Amino acid sequence: MLRIFSFGLLFVLIGILADVGLGIGLRLGATAIATEVRIRCIEREKQALLSFKEGLVDEYGHLSSWTIKQDCCKWRGIKCSNQTSHVIKLNLQVTSRVWDDPLRGKISPSLLELQHLQYLDLSNNDFGGIQIPKFLYSLHELRHLDLSQSNVSGSLPYELGNLTSLIYLDLGENFAVMTTTLSWLTHLTSLRHLDLSYIDLTNVTDWVPSVSANPSLKKMILRRCQLSSIFPPHISFSNSTISFIFLDLSDNNLNASIYPWLLEPSSSLVHLDLSNNALRGVLPSGFGSMGSLKYLEISYNELEGGIPKFTENRCSLKSLFLYYNNLNVELSDFMQTLSECISLERLDLSSNRLNGSFVDFTSFSSLKELDVSYNSLNGSFPKSFEKFSILTSLSTGGNQIMGPPDQCLILKRFHS
Repeated sequence: MLRIFSFGLLFVLIGILADVGLGIGLRLGATAIATEVRIRCIEREKQALLSFKEGLVDEYGHLSSWTIKQDCCKWRGIKCSNQTSHVIKLNLQVTSRVWDDPLRGKISPSLLELQHLQYLDLSNNDFGGIQIPKFLYSLHELRHLDLSQSNVSGSLPYELGNLTSLIYLDLGENFAVMTTTLSWLTHLTSLRHLDLSYIDLTNVTDWVPSVSANPSLKKMILRRCQLSSIFPPHISFSNSTISFIFLDLSDNNLNASIYPWLLEPSSSLVHLDLSNNALRGVLPSGFGSMGSLKYLEISYNELEGGIPKFTENRCSLKSLFLYYNNLNVELSDFMQTLSECISLERLDLSSNRLNGSFVDFTSFSSLKELDVSYNSLNGSFPKSFEKFSILTSLSTGGNQIMGPPDQCLILKRFHS
């Protein structure tokens, strides 16, 4: 009797557990179905995207997946939120590796329906010189905006400062875009990346205080913006600090008056490009204290003398490019100022007026590329160069440097 009761109790327990398991399974299945339903495209956002498509000329079918029957969250270039199903990303960037030809046409205001959009990339397309649509400045959730190389035009308005969530802004290489102020940058307190290359900033005199007021800005590219170092009297560098890690100010009209800002003591610059500006004379000693700097280019200027000696244990340079200047000291003295830069990998001093004998570079044990061509150097290659196996590129033409009889074997290695 006891055995029958035990078996009966066992069957009851098994039944209860089966019911529980079935309930859990049903709930999990329902959750999965609900999740699948949740990430389906919101109809009004789908219609907004279809209206946007209607304004584009898509000769090569880049948007062929954008059909009424297809869930817009699965369209090419679209990403929807897993929690809300709202469209949060629109990436129609054209790259040679992905698409062969750009989209053309206009940027429809129907995109205003995408009020949850965080990422918008329309770069490398051809919008035929249309004005940058002002409605874009009402997409307040945007964190990433890239319209670079998209053939848009117009003046950058103060309303750009409304996009206070922006982390990444690239409007570069739109040659018909200009502005008279960058004061709107002071409102973009989360911005980390800024590229305004080739935008006309001729009349912008507040660019230094505007970018300095943004402590989050880490990478800035203002290449060929027609920037000058002519600042109004009321502008002071005393409260202007540099938070950048990467700074490209190449191909402008900057002169030595920019140095006090660049050489701010707390600078954490890793990459600095000042090539093709109006820098003349001797570099200030502050450059020797930029301990975090790994890349420095000041080519195509009118620098004279040498460079300041780097402070002991304060040189992190890996790449130094000073070609096409008027550097006119002995090469041995020049290299002595770099004696602390033991991690140097690339050095280009070509087309200067350096003189004296060719020196032994083998103490720079990381050096891979060396160019001292077209200077006024003489002497011979040191014998130690035969064992300088890490050096893969050497240019010494345009000098009076003589090599030992077996020098051709060394050069053969460099050019093989």
